[in-house]
This record gives sequence, C-alpha cells and structure tokens, in this order.
Amino acid sequence: AFFAGTPRVFRTVHSVFAFKGLLRARRRWQRWLLRSLGLTTISIGESVSANELQTFGNPTLLIPNWFDNRRFVPPSPEKRQAARARLHIPDTSLVLISVGNCAPLKNHAAILRALAFLPANSPAIYLHVGTEDQDHSERALAAELGITEKVIFHGFAEDVVPLLHAADVYVMPSFHE
Repeated sequence: AFFAGTPRVFRTVHSVFAFKGLLRARRRWQRWLLRSLGLTTISIGESVSANELQTFGNPTLLIPNWFDNRRFVPPSPEKRQAARARLHIPDTSLVLISVGNCAPLKNHAAILRALAFLPANSPAIYLHVGTEDQDHSERALAAELGITEKVIFHGFAEDVVPLLHAADVYVMPSFHE
C-alpha cells in the first residue's frame, strides 16, 4: 500500500501479544520498520496500548472499541422469542452469551466453570458464538464438567444481532482487552 502511493496506512491491534525471545525481537523490528514507513498503529483499549509500548516500543493511537447503538438495540419481545425459537431455547431460560474466538486470552473456561457451579435445575444456558480452537478444548471442558446440555456452541456468525437478541447477559471474561 505504501509503495502504491496510498496516502495513509493504518493497522489496528486488537489483542495483547506477550511474545518472548526471538519472536518478540522480530515483531518489535517489524513494528519499527512499519512506523518508519509512516504506518499509524491503532490500539482498541488501554491494555493493548500499554502492551504495544512496553513489549514492542510501539506507540499507538488509542481509539477504544465502540458499538453502533442504532443497530444494537434491545429486541422487542417478539424478536427475542423468535431468536430463541430458532436456537431451540426455552423462553424461561437465562441466556448468557459471549462472542469471540476461543483464544485462551478470552477465558471462556471461566464461563463454563461458573455454569458448573449452578444448581442442576438452573435455567442458565451459555450461548457461545465464535470459532472454536482446533482441539475443541472448550467442548471437552463442558463435557468434563457435565454441562454439555447447558452450552450451545453456535460457531462463527456473520450477523450476531439475532443471536444477541436471544440473550439476557453478555459476558466477556478476557484476561486483557
């Protein structure tokens, strides 16, 4: 993009990368080279910004994550009921939802472990939206905890709005971000 004459190039960092050793040195050099070429790096949160500076010597422009409150609005009772019907979730359930991949940093295991603490007759259901890791480790943990019937692994979704309409509580127990 630089060499094609694009006037400004931006890169957004969405996570805390704790690289060590040679990989850290290589990434630090790459970030320096890109800055030298005029690239502006944007971070999406304070922890991401601090990590980029401490780990890679890479100052970033902080632009916090946001959402469009015209698109993401509470559903009408009809939309909520329809969303739950599509997912075969009873109206009486308390639906917890997370949206994101299964990187260890996302800490979805905390949601699964918390769900296992609830009484067996609890109406809580966890709706997991996002690409799972290759080993399906979170499915394995749900099975180990005996809560597979309380978890819906939906997978990737192009449009999360209908899934959010089915939920009561959004949870994001990330270690960072």
